[in-house]
Amino acid sequence: MCGAAHFIASAKRNAELQKMHLAILPIFLLSAERMLEPRLAMRPTRRHDAAQRTGFDI
Repeated sequence: MCGAAHFIASAKRNAELQKMHLAILPIFLLSAERMLEPRLAMRPTRRHDAAQRTGFDI
């Protein structure tokens, strides 16, 4: 019985880890894309755009 309970608990932990990895994957891919594509890395943020429109420096 202990072996079965251990197996079930392990499967639940693995499922939770898989959910976490799937949640993190899009963030990682976006970061990697920005690192690999110089134009995306240099793209100004919305805050920077707003500051330029109003004449303020960040």
